[in-house]
Amino acid sequence: MFNVNTLTLEQYRAALLSFIREVEGVRPAAYLDDRGFVTIGIGFVLKNDDLVLQTVLAAFGLDVSRSLNLSPEARAREEAYITEIRNICLGVAYPQGSE
Repeated sequence: MFNVNTLTLEQYRAALLSFIREVEGVRPAAYLDDRGFVTIGIGFVLKNDDLVLQTVLAAFGLDVSRSLNLSPEARAREEAYITEIRNICLGVAYPQGSE
């Protein structure tokens, strides 16, 4: 046990992340948590929130405006990925095997 009042902000964040990793585990694929929310990683809830959606898309390197400069085949693939992620964030569709 440690006194959080003696930690720097960086030490606190590292300790918190370590604790959450230990308690929740790390899941690299989206899954339904015990409350029915689509979640990924270490408890990152993919909810109906534009900021969350944009963060997830950016983490995957997906950008709707950039897809206009791609070949038709690449654009179709990227738009399909974006649609799938958007549907997961909106709760319309769940990752295969997560139900």
